[in-house]
Amino acid sequence: MSNSSLSVLIIDGESEQALKVLRCLAHAPSVKVHVLSNVSRTRIRYSRHCASFHYHNFTYDDEEHYLEEISRIVRQENIEVLLPVNDYCVQFTSKNRTALEKIAKITPIPDLDTFETANDKWLLGNFMQKNGIPTPKTILCKPGEDFKQQLSEMTFPVLIKPTKGRTGKGIQQFDDSHSLETFLSINHEDQSKHIIQNAVQGYEIDCSVLCEDGQILAHTIQKTVI
Repeated sequence: MSNSSLSVLIIDGESEQALKVLRCLAHAPSVKVHVLSNVSRTRIRYSRHCASFHYHNFTYDDEEHYLEEISRIVRQENIEVLLPVNDYCVQFTSKNRTALEKIAKITPIPDLDTFETANDKWLLGNFMQKNGIPTPKTILCKPGEDFKQQLSEMTFPVLIKPTKGRTGKGIQQFDDSHSLETFLSINHEDQSKHIIQNAVQGYEIDCSVLCEDGQILAHTIQKTVI
C-alpha cells in the first residue's frame, strides 16, 4: 500500500447499498474505489467516484469463476482491500475467506456460523432466547403436532415472517387463529421457511454497528419514520 492512496474493490456493485458505500468512501480522498458487479447497467457504474467498473456474468453459486474474476481484477487494478456490502456477498466472502485473503486484505466480517445465526430469524430467535436476550416468543412453521401445540399457546395478533429477508418484505400480521390457519393451509409447501412471533406494538428502532473481534468501533441508532 502506498502512502498516498488505498485501492478498494467493492465486489457486489449490484447490491442496493453499494452506491451509498461508494459515496461514503468518497469523503476519504486517499481511498480509490473500484467496482465489480453482475449487473452491467447499475447506477454505481456511472458515479464520478467509481475509479473503474467491471462486469461479470457469474452467480454467487459459481464460486470458482467468481473467485477467478475477483483475482483478475485485483491483479489488474492493484487492489489492496476487498469490500463486500450486502448479506449474500458477506456470506460468500466469509465462506471463501482463506482463498480471498491470499490475494488481498478483507474488511472485518463475521465467521460463517455467526453470520448465519444473525441472518436467519429462526436461528437468531433461538440464540436470543438461550442467552436471555428479550425477544418475542418465536416458533418455526414446521407442520406436526408440536407445531400445533406451540401455535395454540401463542397470543394474537401474531406476525409471520420469512426466516431470511429484510426491509419487512413478506411479513404479514394475523389477528386470529382462523385467518392464520387459512393462510398456512394455502401456503403449506413453504411453511418451514417462516417463523411466527407475537406482535409487539410500538415503533421500529434500527441500530447499525461496525465491530471487530466483539468490540464496537462505531454505531448509529435511528428511528424509522414510515
